Amino acid sequence: MKYLRIALFLASLLAVAPAVAQDDVSTPDAIALRNQILQLQAQVNALQAAQNANQNGDQGSGAPSSLAAPVPLSGSGAPPAPASTPNSDLLPELVTRISTLEDQVRSLTGQVQDLTNQLQQQNQSFTKQIGDINFQLQGGTGAAPNSNAPAAAAPGAASPAPATAPPNAGAPTSLNTAGSGFPVGTLGTLPADQAQPAPAPAAAPAAPTAQDTLQDGIDALSQKHYSVAAKDARLVLATDSASPAGYDAQFLLARALAGRGDWEHAAVAYDDTYTRARYGSHSQDAQLGEARALLALGDNGAACGALNRLTKQYATPRADLRPEIARVHARACGA
Repeated sequence: MKYLRIALFLASLLAVAPAVAQDDVSTPDAIALRNQILQLQAQVNALQAAQNANQNGDQGSGAPSSLAAPVPLSGSGAPPAPASTPNSDLLPELVTRISTLEDQVRSLTGQVQDLTNQLQQQNQSFTKQIGDINFQLQGGTGAAPNSNAPAAAAPGAASPAPATAPPNAGAPTSLNTAGSGFPVGTLGTLPADQAQPAPAPAAAPAAPTAQDTLQDGIDALSQKHYSVAAKDARLVLATDSASPAGYDAQFLLARALAGRGDWEHAAVAYDDTYTRARYGSHSQDAQLGEARALLALGDNGAACGALNRLTKQYATPRADLRPEIARVHARACGA
């Protein structure tokens, strides 16, 4: 009785197996699994019928079947075989088949999950490809202006006055001078060459060039507006870094950073200026500026090295730089 109840409990747990197998009923494994489940349910129903019959017999005798009075021996002297023997023989096979069905259900569940993940990935890939194609198609299209649009449709254009026949004209014809000297049609009297032309659209202001932006930065530096000068220098570097204006903008940026006391970035900007053109027009100024920035940072050794590089490269520096070179050399390198 105990094993029978366990088997019934396991069978009830497997009642959800058909719902899992229905996710992919077209596979041979799923069909075989459903057939085995149906057979298992039939056997469980038979066991339940036998159990009900045993319970009804026990209630009629007033005692459980396991504690009933012994059955008298037959004439052969051998006791009759108990009725529950066939049912007990099915329990090991039933447990084995339940375990097999559980394994198959788990395997099918894993296959269904793998297929679901693959479908989701494919859908995401297709959606992304469609979005890319739509973006490419929409990015290259635009409403082209209609060159044949009438002049009256332009913004600010005066609406042409409706042409009317002069009071002294007779009934208009297809081409009639009507006394005014101009051809008159059925729609008016004014010739085409006397219609007011649409005013030309105002020309958009030209974008400032790199040289204009650079000059604005130089003017801001002369007025000690260091942040504005640095901003203009970065604008030129962003668009014309490789041009001569970019070289001047790099030197302007270094001077603007030094003007507002940002010595660390100023030293880097001065070194970038020198690296761009070692013998350029700002070479001596950039090396001296780098030495001053390093001296302000307290790195006397690096400042002295920058000055030694300057004096080695230019045995005779510019006259306007010699006093400052001597002053910074005395502080950075000693006497």
